[in-house]
Amino acid sequence: MRIPLLIFMLLITLGLAAQTVNVPPRKNNIAVYEGIMKVDSTIKKEVLFDRANIFVKSWFNSAIPIIQFASKDSGQLIITPAITFQFSRLGINYSGGLWHYLATFDFKDGKYRYKLENFNNTGFMNGSRYATNLGPVECLYEDGTCWTGINIGSRPTPKECKAILTSLHKEVVKLMAAFDAEMRKPLQDDW
Repeated sequence: MRIPLLIFMLLITLGLAAQTVNVPPRKNNIAVYEGIMKVDSTIKKEVLFDRANIFVKSWFNSAIPIIQFASKDSGQLIITPAITFQFSRLGINYSGGLWHYLATFDFKDGKYRYKLENFNNTGFMNGSRYATNLGPVECLYEDGTCWTGINIGSRPTPKECKAILTSLHKEVVKLMAAFDAEMRKPLQDDW
């Protein structure tokens, strides 16, 4: 009885792994990336905090304006960065503007928690007469109903919305993979 159950569980696991998420995940219809990551249990929260601070300053090139709160004692770092992206319509490339968001990192010995939320677009289709702001990322999902602030003619089609969501997701995944790699470095790398 156990072998068929194990095979069934393996098939379910493989099926879930094969499904690739290519848009920002949502929790209660709000786009959010969050999780708790365990790293080497011997790495103290202060070391993780220092690594995160250095990472933010190097990844975003100008970290001083984006750091909203930093406390080594409490082990918390809050930043408000932005992701830029390109947008193409009818063969013409435009600036897709910036995705501004809030990122909160909490550090404890051997682990960290992250939460990226409040994704909001400004400067969509800069360089065109339809330049505007898309607003919250949730407006781009098929079930989005918050098209406020979008000018006639500049609102992305459902296919364009999917491409924009995919682009945002890829950038966040790339950021978090690099961040996690920095957090997992062996301790001797800090010397």
